Amino acid sequence: MSTQPPVQIGYALMCQDRLESVRHNLMRVLPFVDAAVIVDNGSTDGTRAWLRTLAPKVLLVERVWNDSFVGARNAYMEAVEEIARESERPTILCTSDDDELYSDGLLRDLRRIAEEIFLDDVNFLRVRVKDTETDWQGEVIRSQLGEWQKPLIYVWEPDIRYVGVNHSEVHENLFIPSGVRRRVLADVNGTYFYEHRKKYGEIWPRAIRNAFAGGGGMNLGELCPWWRDFQGLVREETGANTSDAFVRFLRDAPQLPPRLAEFFIAKRLLGTQWDSTPPLWPGWPDGTSEWREAFLAYYVYFRPSQMPFNLIEQDKMYKDYRAECRTIHGPASPEWAEWGK
Repeated sequence: MSTQPPVQIGYALMCQDRLESVRHNLMRVLPFVDAAVIVDNGSTDGTRAWLRTLAPKVLLVERVWNDSFVGARNAYMEAVEEIARESERPTILCTSDDDELYSDGLLRDLRRIAEEIFLDDVNFLRVRVKDTETDWQGEVIRSQLGEWQKPLIYVWEPDIRYVGVNHSEVHENLFIPSGVRRRVLADVNGTYFYEHRKKYGEIWPRAIRNAFAGGGGMNLGELCPWWRDFQGLVREETGANTSDAFVRFLRDAPQLPPRLAEFFIAKRLLGTQWDSTPPLWPGWPDGTSEWREAFLAYYVYFRPSQMPFNLIEQDKMYKDYRAECRTIHGPASPEWAEWGK
């Protein structure tokens, strides 16, 4: 009689240049799964070399980043398909990003949960989020369970895959050929959740990355009248052809090219009550946020020393740039000292 569990559990994520968070995440997960597939989108920080040391339990898929989150996730789906076809057991696939950590309770009971959803003919499990932000020292400044439940656990089946949302492939949905039979994982006393852990302000560079690749908001794409012109401007001024290359430029550039600086400053209040232009996307309530966050990404997160001083006072009803800078960089940082003059 076979002593194998009735299902096999796989784990998958995609990453790029996030060695420490990938290491922390994966070492927590590996004891509770049977196999893992990691899609690396061109890391140069040692991530690939470290992942190779975890073979054969961890399969590394090497890929070049091309601004398609759909393509990256389908790359791990293709690898999981091979693992699933080689097994005589059904495959339950657990997914997350490298900064999304399954709770201790969820990991402890993962196999039982996986077996239960399969036996109950559920193929799509949503897990509650716990949002955690840290300050410049890595100390937690906010951590609370939210209402959002993210689809993280699936029953694998042939031809399951990700598809783009709306007008680009920045955000994605899962296509399940047999149809969605979903369940929300009951979070008993805060036991079953995933922690989305990030540094305060880290969302801003990610937002402008998404805006460059997908037009802003929930993949506005061509609905955004300046999207293509902005991509062309970035390529002319920085030589960057992908969103990640653009974010690296913003991170490393000692000075922003004047035309990009003009764009960021002009869009910094877009969609707020201090913006005098008519709303462009009344049906897209978050369509403006990622364009606003371009300004914050460069002038608060990456290069506070370049902040136009007149805007600190001018925009104070919208955002306290001094407080934002203090939380991200610390009160004694060179940028903060410069702002104090």
